[in-house]
Amino acid sequence: MLRIPALLFALLAATILWGLLPVPAAAQAEGGTKSGGVIPVQVVAGRLVASCDLSTPANRIPANLFIEFESGHGLQLHNRAAAGLRAESPDGKSLPITMHFPDFNITVPKRELGDEDLFEEFTKYNSVEIGENALVGSIGAEILKDWKVEFALASGEVRLAPLEALEGPPRTSISTDPDGTVHTPITIVNDRVWLPVRRPDGTPGAMMVGCAQADTLVDLAWAEGRGTSKWGRSTCTPSWPCDPNP
Repeated sequence: MLRIPALLFALLAATILWGLLPVPAAAQAEGGTKSGGVIPVQVVAGRLVASCDLSTPANRIPANLFIEFESGHGLQLHNRAAAGLRAESPDGKSLPITMHFPDFNITVPKRELGDEDLFEEFTKYNSVEIGENALVGSIGAEILKDWKVEFALASGEVRLAPLEALEGPPRTSISTDPDGTVHTPITIVNDRVWLPVRRPDGTPGAMMVGCAQADTLVDLAWAEGRGTSKWGRSTCTPSWPCDPNP
C-alpha cells in the first residue's frame, strides 16, 4: 500500500466534506447567531492544535485543543481542566462550556471524557511548540458539522462559516464542477471518513480520507496501473476514478 501523508489528503477534501453533513443543535454560536470566524491553529507532531479560551459561568482558562474532524465527539475535556472550569455542579449536573476564538464563540451544553493520557503525553513532549498552555481536550465532528469548514493551514487558520452560506441542499451523489473540483457524499465509520469510489474495472469501493490518526491508503497495484508508485501534491480532478453513480 502507498501512504499519502495524513494532512495532505485531508486538506484537499476538507472544504468539500463539511458542507455535506446535517446540522444538529449540540453546539451553538454565542448570542444565538452564527457568523463564524477563524480558529488559530498549528500542526504539532502531526496533529492539528487550536488555541482558545474555555469558560463557564464560574471561570475562564486558556487552553490548547486538538481538532479531530474524523471523530464523532463534541468537546472532550481533561478532568483537571473541567475541575478548573467547574464544568459540573456539586450535584453532578453538566454546565455549558464556551470556546472563545478571536472572531466568535461556540458554546456546547456539556463536555465529554477524552484520552487523558494522550493529552498529558502530548503536552509533555510538545511544550515548546504549544507554549505554556496545556493540551486539555479535543474538538470533534459533533461540533464541526454545524459549520462549513475550510482548512487554511498555510496561514495557520481553520475558518468556519455558517452552513446557510452554502448554495443548495447537501449533495447526495458525486458531481464535478467546471474547474475540476469533485463534490462527494461521505460517511464516518469507526472515526474514519470514507468516500465512495469506482475502480478502473468498474467495481465499486471506498477510500478513506487521511487524518491525524491514520494515513490515506492507496492500493499499490492500482497506483502503478496509473503510471505512478509515488505521490506528491494531490488534487481531485475529473480524472479521479469516481463514478457519478457509485
